[in-house]
Amino acid sequence: MNKCQAGHDKHNRKKVNTVLGEMVIYDWENYMNYAGYCTGQDDISRSLDTVGKWDTEVHARMQAILAEGDTANQVIDVGSHIGYFSRLANQMGYTVKAYDADKENLELLKENTEDLPAHTKAKLIWFDGDLIKKKWCTSCSLQKKIELIKIDIEGNEQYAIAYFESCIGVVKNIIMEVSPIFNNSYPKLVQDLVNWGFEVFELDGTPFNFDYSFDQKDLWFKRK
Repeated sequence: MNKCQAGHDKHNRKKVNTVLGEMVIYDWENYMNYAGYCTGQDDISRSLDTVGKWDTEVHARMQAILAEGDTANQVIDVGSHIGYFSRLANQMGYTVKAYDADKENLELLKENTEDLPAHTKAKLIWFDGDLIKKKWCTSCSLQKKIELIKIDIEGNEQYAIAYFESCIGVVKNIIMEVSPIFNNSYPKLVQDLVNWGFEVFELDGTPFNFDYSFDQKDLWFKRK
């Protein structure tokens, strides 16, 4: 089990009602006064507890993509956290491969996706430069097309794209957080995706203007 910077081996949990049904979250109110990174100080859990949903714009775009897609295809959730978007995809009939760097997050993800019509397979991965030499298995990836890859890993998106590069030709959509606040990798990364056959949009469908004078935002990459 990962130990957080506050020294906790594990964090208390509770069940709440959300727009996706009942979910297990961190009991976030118990951890707000700790210094440093604490898994229990979780904005997703707080949002699900207080308003019943998380990241409305990503939710809406993802739901629209999957509603128009083919449930025979798969969804990949990179930075899956406690499974909110994996759960959404499962409820819409898609199998999901979920990736996160925190074992405890994946425990909650399993609880939040195990009783749904489709299933989620979870894997513990920290996406960084060491993964560049490791590629998603081409023979495995080509068994199914990928309806959507959702990527939100706080500045390490370039390594996730490198990991999945061998299957990029069967990917139909990507929703990716772009965070110039962390590093300057994004202009090249976005251009690489354009070169690989994607058009780039804001989540509302407006074409992206390639102006990176923002801190963070999610972009939608759609196969031409």
